[in-house]
Amino acid sequence: RARGAAAVVGQRAPDGAGPYVQVADSRAALAHMAAAFYDWPARQMKVIGVTGTNGKTTVTHFIRTILEQAGWTVGLIGTNENRIGPRALPAERTTPDALQLQKLLRQMAYHLKGRILYANETLPEALFEVGERFSKDRTGMCLEPGRLFLRVRKRMEKEREAPFFILWKEEVKKLPADFPMNPADLQALLSLGENLGYADRGMQERTLLFYLEQTEDSIRQLKKELEERTKLYRCLGMAAGLFLLVALA
Repeated sequence: RARGAAAVVGQRAPDGAGPYVQVADSRAALAHMAAAFYDWPARQMKVIGVTGTNGKTTVTHFIRTILEQAGWTVGLIGTNENRIGPRALPAERTTPDALQLQKLLRQMAYHLKGRILYANETLPEALFEVGERFSKDRTGMCLEPGRLFLRVRKRMEKEREAPFFILWKEEVKKLPADFPMNPADLQALLSLGENLGYADRGMQERTLLFYLEQTEDSIRQLKKELEERTKLYRCLGMAAGLFLLVALA
């Protein structure tokens, strides 16, 4: 309530005064409230659930293809993508938000610094090692930073006379249009390539350290914004839930 909630729905009574609804299972209650809020959409369509340990995504795509060939309009909710008819939508688990992306880039910068300074690798070698590491077992937008490193390294091997910053800039601009990065963070990523191509390891270290400082600042700001949005959505959700309980009583 200190964060602005109009009411509380939970498995135990909250501290302090104010309206609340006590339920046996808060997750189940949330599912019912959400379904009621959106006018019970599952009742207006045929729903097929696929469970198991392995192969769920493959099976759901088989089912979707079969039903579409039979003339049905099909929606799909999965871990790789969501679909509404022919329209593909990003799935939360494979498309990072800006905060997750900054954390990923920070990890990559730390590893790149380590490969250059402590493993005594050349820049192309370091880009390859870090790019390979951060491309494994990743999907969606999480795969893009690793691919960026690998593309730059490949061009460095082929275009030995080309300035590193030009190659870096051109490859950064090839990132998807919906890449979750604001203009300031994108500019920081572009600037990373300005001095990274110098043979002087001291310059490379200072460049990476400066970029790490920028990502830390961005992460702190994104965490603050996320906390504020979470408070707002929690308040709105509680208000909607209370309205439903009163309206359906």
